[in-house]
Amino acid sequence: MGGELKAIYVARFRRDQTRAQAGRYWTDVHAPMADDLDGMVSYIQSHVSGPVGGREEPAGGLGFDGYACEWWRDRETFEAGMAGDVWATIVADAPEFLEVGSLAGMSVVVEERALRDGPFAPYKLAFLVRFKEGIGAADAGEHWLRVHGPLGLRVPGVRRYVQNLVVGSLGAGGAITEERARFDGVAEMWFEDEAAWLAASTTEAVEELHRDSFGFLDMSEAASMSATVIERAIKPR
Repeated sequence: MGGELKAIYVARFRRDQTRAQAGRYWTDVHAPMADDLDGMVSYIQSHVSGPVGGREEPAGGLGFDGYACEWWRDRETFEAGMAGDVWATIVADAPEFLEVGSLAGMSVVVEERALRDGPFAPYKLAFLVRFKEGIGAADAGEHWLRVHGPLGLRVPGVRRYVQNLVVGSLGAGGAITEERARFDGVAEMWFEDEAAWLAASTTEAVEELHRDSFGFLDMSEAASMSATVIERAIKPR
């Protein structure tokens, strides 16, 4: 994990706040606390806006309300940041809008794979994936990149496509561990607008992508989470 380090934190908001209320606090109050974190070179929030494809949202929600992506200069600056007073203040503030327990097993370090390094288009889909039991993580990760990835690139209208492969879990104090997280990766796809995605969703390319998913991913409702998200660039790339 030499060079730049990318961390992702997936969370649920407090149930006594609306998604809009908690989201505003996250962006307007919580996020500026990270300004003084030396070594954090970029910070992007992705706020859940609804289900993929305009489907009705389940009564219990989509399993997550958003996730933060942080890019750090390197592992050393990340570990120094996690041990500092600024991070301690950020952690202490989290219960103001988050179900803090929801972060357990959902905070990770990833290998970023930009399969199509295109523009950050307005309409974004996020898919939290978990590999099937019985398939080695290395084999599943390779299939995701070498087989599933090219299928994703065939989907019409994809402006940008990134796979984030989990390579470590974040434990207490930001310690990077080999403990398996509750998900194995995040796929992100950007389209010009919802109409572009809805048009693509009926194509053979998307059907083939979906069929391939069953070969290496746990497609059960408990393991597979997806949403339409809105990006808020706190520190742009």
